[in-house]
Order: sequence, then C-alpha cells, then structure tokens
Amino acid sequence: MKASVKTVLRCLARSATRRPKAVETRAMGRTRLFHAYDLGADTFVFEKGVWGDLDARASVLIVDKKDLRPGARGHVMTVTTGNHAVAALPLLGGSFWDLAHISSARRGKVMTEAVLCANVTDGKLELSQRDVPCARLVAFDKWLLGTLGLGLGDVVFLDRNEQTLEHYRALGQEWRVKPLAWTDAEMSAALSASRKRISCSTRYYHGSRGVHFLSYSDFHRLGELAAEDFDAFRLALRELVSLFEGHTTSFVRQPKYHGHHEIEFFGLKRGIALEWMVPKLELLMEGIVLGRVDADAARTAFAEIDAYYRAHLMRAELADDKATLADRMCYEFRQAVEMIASAAEKLYEDRDSYPARIVPLPEASKEGSLSLTTFYA
Repeated sequence: MKASVKTVLRCLARSATRRPKAVETRAMGRTRLFHAYDLGADTFVFEKGVWGDLDARASVLIVDKKDLRPGARGHVMTVTTGNHAVAALPLLGGSFWDLAHISSARRGKVMTEAVLCANVTDGKLELSQRDVPCARLVAFDKWLLGTLGLGLGDVVFLDRNEQTLEHYRALGQEWRVKPLAWTDAEMSAALSASRKRISCSTRYYHGSRGVHFLSYSDFHRLGELAAEDFDAFRLALRELVSLFEGHTTSFVRQPKYHGHHEIEFFGLKRGIALEWMVPKLELLMEGIVLGRVDADAARTAFAEIDAYYRAHLMRAELADDKATLADRMCYEFRQAVEMIASAAEKLYEDRDSYPARIVPLPEASKEGSLSLTTFYA
C-alpha cells in the first residue's frame, strides 16, 4: 500500500491535541473505543486499532461541523473499521463528545446530504458522492487537498454525478474520477478491490453506494464454516439477521438504494430472499440463541437454505465467483445508470436480477451478449 493517506492521518494524530476522554460505544456486536484529536477548528475521530485496518477499506466520514451543531466551525473526519454506520450512528446521535446536536427527525437528511462517505483503498481516499451536492463535495475536496495536504492523486472519486464530472473535467482533473471498468481484466481488478468485511470473517463485494453484496460462493462457505468453527458460523449468521446497537432492522432488511439492502444476496431476483431465505435464516439464528438448535441441526438447516439459494440463482454460473463479463459489468456500472433506473424498471421489471440489470438492444446479437450500445437499466 502506498503510504500517503496513512502517513497524513498519522501526522494529524501526532500534531493535533488529543481530547482527554475517549468515547466507548457498542457497534457490530462489540465494544469500540474512539479518540478525538483537535487541530484548529477541525476534529479527527479515530477508532482504536484502525491503523492496522487502513488497508482493508477503512471507512471514512467527512462533515462540516455547522451541519452537526449550528454555529460551529471546522470539519469532522472519522476513520473506523467496519461499515460507515460504526461512526455515523454515534456521531449523529450525539455520543461523540460535543460534536453534534441534531434532532432525530433531521439525522437522516444530514446523513444523506451533508455527510460524505469515503474509503481508504490501495493508499488512496476514494470519495463516494451519493446524494451529497456537488458544491459540498468540491468544498470537502478543497479541504482535503488544502488543509490536510493530500495530493491530487491521493483523493479520487469513485461515485459521482454528471455535474461533478463536468466540474472536474473543466479543471482538467477528470483523471481523478475513477473510470468505469470495461475490459475483463479491469472488472476483475475492480471486483477484487471491492472486497470488504463488516464485523466477522465474511467477505462481501462492497458497492460505492454502500451495499454489501454477498455472493453465493461466500454464502456457501458459511456452511463449511459451520462444520469447522461453529462459533464463527454463529457470528457470521448474527451479522446477517440480528439487530445491532442503534439499528431497528437487520442488515439483510435495512433499506439502502433502489430497493437494495445493507446486505444483499447477489444473483437472486429481487424479493426472493426476503420471501423465504431471510425468514429461514432468522428462525435458525433464533433457534441457536435459545438453545433449541444444536450444531448438527444448524448445519442441516443451513444446507437447506444454501440449496434454495443455489436453485434460485438467475444464472447457474453465479454459483461461483467466476461470473460472466456481462455480470461483472452489471455490478460495476450500477452507479452509472441509476439516473435512468426508475424509468427502466417499469419496462424491464422481469429482468430485475442483479445489482444492475442488463437489457440488450437490437445491436446485441443474442440474449445476454454485450455490445458497446447495450443499454443498462
């Protein structure tokens, strides 16, 4: 990993004034400790132990203090393990020192429109615009480059809208916007780089909009884990269907963008998982917790769910991670086409199967083939 982002963050921690009291929270089933560092009007919050996880897509939040507390000056940056909710919930809920005072009614709006999500990936800070306005994103970028001293090449844009793309194109900085992957090799590399854990050993494909896609292959490995390490299997199942601190729903039920959830079962037609798989997984977890289901019975029950998942995959080849080029493109291009997704859903609802949907035009010679004129919806 290139040391630039890590080096800058460590320098900030050394040169800033550390607040005397740490904050302890519960997130993802375990206790976490946070330290805050003030540098001028800015405050940096680091989870204890995050330095060892910066290479594993550490989660970063950036927000103006005035959006957290009226009249405040400066910025807040948080750096944590796990997903962005690890810092977002205590920050917006007022648990992080005196940084925020927001009514519960406003927290959702602040999170979607005022808080910029990012990840440290391959030594760079990848910004995901999501619903943050272009002007606000540009202001954050100037702060990162100016106050923090990061280089242009250290801060890149993973998810952005057209207005943002045009802004940086006019500056001659379009090269800082990560291009959409086209070739087989590019898509394989992009998918490999998206791999991320939340709180246990399960690895997901992490989309730029925050959705964690669980492939059938990774789901199947949980069954193998049940035979090898039942406690680890229980933790992995808990991550899917149990309620964590500060959440009102499990990750497989927690709504995200365009009908997806925090954790999404990849390759299934929308709705199938919630109709059968999720209730079965919830009952299995309940039985394990209450002691009604032992390890042998849990493995049998999970094998049944595993068989259901495999039988309902939209394409048989999705039973392993060697998906076709078109399938990988669907994943990578999802963000590029969300502006037209709503209209396309009405016409192609029956093709609603992947994180994005591929609809061949007449130029695509046969079903599932791909040409440069393919329309993504």
